Amino acid sequence: MNGDPDMVLADDYRPVRQWNPAELSQVGQEPEDQSSNLAFLEIWFTSSTTTKLFVMLSSGQNTLSQSSCFAQNYFYFALGCTGFVLLAVMSFDRYVAICHPLLYVAIMKPQLCVHLGVAAWVS
Repeated sequence: MNGDPDMVLADDYRPVRQWNPAELSQVGQEPEDQSSNLAFLEIWFTSSTTTKLFVMLSSGQNTLSQSSCFAQNYFYFALGCTGFVLLAVMSFDRYVAICHPLLYVAIMKPQLCVHLGVAAWVS
């Protein structure tokens, strides 16, 4: 493996760019499946910091403006909070599936799943 920091970061970021769009095209056909929301969130969450980092490393610039720092922190923390809420929604779905399997269809209606997914992104 090359010791160049640009190549190491590019190698770490490559799976996110390749796997998640493929996952987005494969899943998400059913409203109960929140995996497409999680894959989309992971793309945005990772891209909120790495794209600016790649630009800074490739240009040799080692400073970040205050407004750019605030914007990057805002998106990083907002998407992180969205991830926590989305994981809570997914855990509620699994809780109902495991603890109340006979009532799962009655409780987790497609409309509720869509509302929970939207609530995760709005929060």
